[in-house]
Amino acid sequence: MNDNHTFVGKSNSRNLRQEIYVKTNHAALFVSMLCAAIISVGCGAKSAPPPPPPVGGTESLAVFLKDAPADSALSMQVTVLSVSAVNSSGQSVSLTDTPRTYELKHLSLAPTLATLQNVDAGTYTGITLTFSNPQMQMLDANGNLTVINSTSTPSIKLGQTSVTVPAAFTLASKQNGGVVVDFDLANSLATDNSANFVLTPTLTSSLSNPADPTPQLTDCAGTVMGLAKDGTGFDFQLAESGVTVHVVVDSNTFFDPAIQKLANITTGEILEVTASLKTDGTYQGKAIDASASALNARQQGLVIGTHANDSGQTVVSVAVQD
Repeated sequence: MNDNHTFVGKSNSRNLRQEIYVKTNHAALFVSMLCAAIISVGCGAKSAPPPPPPVGGTESLAVFLKDAPADSALSMQVTVLSVSAVNSSGQSVSLTDTPRTYELKHLSLAPTLATLQNVDAGTYTGITLTFSNPQMQMLDANGNLTVINSTSTPSIKLGQTSVTVPAAFTLASKQNGGVVVDFDLANSLATDNSANFVLTPTLTSSLSNPADPTPQLTDCAGTVMGLAKDGTGFDFQLAESGVTVHVVVDSNTFFDPAIQKLANITTGEILEVTASLKTDGTYQGKAIDASASALNARQQGLVIGTHANDSGQTVVSVAVQD
């Protein structure tokens, strides 16, 4: 295999996931559907502009997204137009109105932070999300990769654009909290009488807990924005949502051998972080992994087969989940 195609599979010691990176000097990667070998991947690679700074009260509310496993599609993208919380008076409290596009399939093993906002103390009853522009990849009858959107045949549309998921919680003064919203793709996707696809978001929620077996951030790519002066952690801007979180490390934090320790991390470096939300609003680093030198140099998705090119080299085919 020459320098034009380098494929690196890696897993950390905690078996949080396996991932394949595809680095190529070509303008695009030729993708063909050969089989359905699945590699789970981390948070999205595309860099997102930062959201507006938090406003409102002194209490911090984080909303995370994840997805229950589903085999009906190779990838499923949907744009989240806005996220808001519903308080006990029935009023809607905006958390973000900056549209973000998420690939749902990889969220089954890689939850990500959708929004972090300051809100007023009080009791809340639900989280509302509004959606647009669904798009999916799947195999056609001949085993070819097909992109399905609103104009394709078959097509895909939203059965419901706004969903409020019950989430009962109370934020005390200066308290931090988190809600994990699970997008159940397997029960959200159906077909109509014309064999077109209909995505009706089916959501459930749970309150985040530092002891959750699956961290709220799993292999999320982002940029180190600054290092803590006391040497305990760093500020980290997530590529998928643009939100900046503060990650702290301790003696139990796993460091990729390419990094080894916190002192080797530099501002501007691209990393992949697995971390759990703490009660003080910081994120306890579980695993800190090296990544590509630039966010747009990463590819992630499903490994769907291999083939030999004209030069006899083995090429890995990937259904990209970006």
